[in-house]
Amino acid sequence: MARRVRKAHEPQQARSRFLADAVLEAAERVVREVGWSKAKVSRIAKVAGVSVGSLYRYFPGRDVLLRAIIDRTLRSDHAVFLSSLEAAQGETLEESLEAFADTMLTDGRLTHPALLRQLVDLLDAAGRLETVHKAFDDMILHFAQHIAAQHPELGPLELVRRRSHIGFWGARAAFVARVRVEDPFDLAAFRSDALYLISALLRKDEPAATQ
Repeated sequence: MARRVRKAHEPQQARSRFLADAVLEAAERVVREVGWSKAKVSRIAKVAGVSVGSLYRYFPGRDVLLRAIIDRTLRSDHAVFLSSLEAAQGETLEESLEAFADTMLTDGRLTHPALLRQLVDLLDAAGRLETVHKAFDDMILHFAQHIAAQHPELGPLELVRRRSHIGFWGARAAFVARVRVEDPFDLAAFRSDALYLISALLRKDEPAATQ
């Protein structure tokens, strides 16, 4: 028999939503400080300013809390991503990519090395690896649609989509690897290298513009 997966309780009232958000904020903070393996429920509750009983009312188990942290991160990532696309309106591809990167990296939580090291290692255990991969693929498709419309000289959408997929998945793999081993993590250097490679990939054998 398949093991029943426990789920977080969806708060209905404003005060309940505020307390649930406070628990998630506290959990992220504790994970950054001590790692998930040492992130005790009692410590998270204390940081959040709630009782352990109240915490369990919304998140009945550490596994439920971990999934909620990851899901919250995905929602935040998606909102930042949409804002980034709106900002990517440069006259050249490089200007669009610079604007996109600048907006994506303004949310320090998205690139906090300590938190990322923990989440990367725990995604599979939380059963959210496939969900994260699908969300990333959807973001790449939206990015390709936007860039192809803004810069038609790059070629048809399918070409831009394929190259965006290769470039962003490659950058993601490099990002994860470097976050795990670099301390401190040089985000500025990574940003510069990733933008250069993605720009070069999108412009590779650039088709002649339609006369």
